[in-house]
Parts: sequence; structure tokens; C-alpha cells
Amino acid sequence: MHFSKFYYIILFVLFSCKKEISLKRFTNYNQVENYLSTNSFKVDETTDTGNSSFITSAHFQSEDGEKGFLTLGMKRKEYHFSNVPIEVWERFKNANSKGKFYHRNIKGKYSIKLK
Repeated sequence: MHFSKFYYIILFVLFSCKKEISLKRFTNYNQVENYLSTNSFKVDETTDTGNSSFITSAHFQSEDGEKGFLTLGMKRKEYHFSNVPIEVWERFKNANSKGKFYHRNIKGKYSIKLK
């Protein structure tokens, strides 16, 4: 009986840990874009970036509602960021300057690293 309790405790700990987005599944940005365009997400939001001269679009997608992918359009290119906390997304949406917020709170912190 002692072994059973230990076994269940281990299983509980393993399955209750919060999952980070596994980036090991992606080897190129086309795979990232395909994944984001073909899957369902618990949180799937965009925000108005019309008053920004730097950020042209913003899209947040999260499987667990806690961390997710942030896709930002800038000039003629889109950039993907991973494991972005939803709190950062909420602050980004409410920022007076999307460009300043990006430079201070996102750039260099959440970039996707491919395997």
C-alpha cells in the first residue's frame, strides 16, 4: 500500500506541472506559422494597433490561457514570440505606445528558438 501512495503522488506531481510550450517540435518558421493557423487555442485574440507606426498587427494565441504565442507584424514582416505570459499580452493591449512596450518588455525575452 505504501508503494501505491508514492506512485500516485509522483503521477499527481507530473501531471499537475504547468506545461511550457514545447518549441522542439519546430525546425523552421513555416512550421510555426502552420501550427498557429491550424490549431485551436483557449485564448485567440488580436488587438488594434492602428495608432502605432512601428507595430502593424498583434495576435496572441494560448493553449492553456497562461502563456502563449505572440505574433507581431512590423513593416513587411511578422515575428513570433513564445511562452509570453498572458499578463504581458494584457499590458501590451493597454499600452499607450505599442512600440515602446515591445522594446521594453518583449524584444529579446520571448523569441522563438528553433531546434
